[in-house]
Parts: sequence; structure tokens; C-alpha cells
Amino acid sequence: MFECRAFFLQKLLLWGLPISIGRVIQHVVQFSMFLGVFIAIFRNDWFVTQNLSLGMTACTLFFKMHSYTSVNIALREEYLSSKKNKGGIYPSNITLWDFVRFMFLPTFVYRPKFELSSRLRIFYLVIKFFMFMFLFISSYQVVNKSIIGHAMQYGRGEITFFQMYLMNVIPTIIAILMLIMVIFDSFCTFVAETTGYPDRQFYEDFWNATTMNEFLSKMNTLIPNFLRYHVTVSYTHLRAHETDSYLVCRLLLEKKKKKKK
Repeated sequence: MFECRAFFLQKLLLWGLPISIGRVIQHVVQFSMFLGVFIAIFRNDWFVTQNLSLGMTACTLFFKMHSYTSVNIALREEYLSSKKNKGGIYPSNITLWDFVRFMFLPTFVYRPKFELSSRLRIFYLVIKFFMFMFLFISSYQVVNKSIIGHAMQYGRGEITFFQMYLMNVIPTIIAILMLIMVIFDSFCTFVAETTGYPDRQFYEDFWNATTMNEFLSKMNTLIPNFLRYHVTVSYTHLRAHETDSYLVCRLLLEKKKKKKK
């Protein structure tokens, strides 16, 4: 329930907490989460799978907490500067249901209004479930039988490090591709269907990538979208304004253009 602190922070802002103090609390809470994860990993003798799972969970919560807090703080600043316009989305969107719904949606970018679908395709869910199980079991077998098996052979002195490296190249590539499909083609689409989230493009044609940067950007669309909205935009000049269906965040370059002119 650590992520609920982002929701409680918004409630404190509604009750009169200054935005400057709210931003400090935001970064302290997010830093303390990662600090707790690192302490838990180093103090407990866990396997690599448990450590990776905890680290991925912490990163997911960070993305969602940061997006929820940053977007709502931007909305609050516009709400206060516009003399508390009653026709806007904020602060009616600060509800527990809105926060819980966002935490379950397969996206890292928060919007006050999500256009969710009420249609639920059972056959689609069944296909994605069996695809998830098949890919997960197959990737587990590749990692356990090939990659870990070759590493154990190297540990016993049966093969050299160079031999282990060559024998693990192909299995590692196969395991990575399977894990990508497990997460972004099976799990994310399954969650999107159950929650009514309309977007299904969680990856692009990464198999046609010619560079590592292109591969990483097309491997999934969740993290690039987060970076586009909350790194490229937020740390230069951020403005949030409303449309009929969702919040649009964009760069304001008008002042810079005027100065150049």
C-alpha cells in the first residue's frame, strides 16, 4: 500500500498544503521507496528472481506515483492560477476510485479521464492466458535448462568461460524475446482487456530494429511514453491543459521563439 501515499499527498494539497512542500514530500517518498528496496535486497539472502521482481515492482510504482503526482500538481497550479474555475476536471478527479483505477491500468502516464471500454471479450482473454502460460513456461525452461545449466557446468570446471559465453548467446536472446512477449503481448493486453483500457500497442516492430536505441524504444511503449511526458516535458517547461477526454501535456516554446525573434 506504499503507492497510496501519492493519493494522500493530493488530499493534503486540497486541504491547503503548499505546492512547494508537496513537491518535496513527493521526492522524499519516492526516494524512501527505492531506499527501502535496496535495504531489503542487501539484508536478505534472496534469489535473483525475487530481487528482480522487487526491483521491477518498485520501478512500476515509481512511474505511476510520479505521473499521478506530477500531473495533478500541474492541474492544481493551473486551477489556482485560473481563479478556481469550477468547470475544470480538477479537483473532482482526486478520488480513491480514480487513483485505484489508474494503478490497475497498464499505463505509466496518468490522465484525469480515461476512455475505457465496457466490452469484455472472454475468448480473447482465454487466448492471452494460454499464450502467457506457454511463453512463461518456455522461457523458464530456457533459462533453467540452458543458461543456468551452462553456468553450473562452468562452476564445476567442465567448460571454460568462453565456451559458456558462446553456449548462452542464443538461449539468452530467445529468453529475452520470450519475456518481452510475456510482458507486453500477453500480460499487458490481458490486463488492458479486463480493465477496459483501449490501447493495445504496448510494443512496436522491434524485430526490424537496426540499432540498440531503436530496439529499446520499440521493445515497449510504456517507458518511452512516460519519459516523453515526464522527463522531456516536465524538466523543460510543462503546461497542462484540458480537452474533452484527456489531459494533454506539451512543451511551451512560444517564449523562446519570441526571444529569438
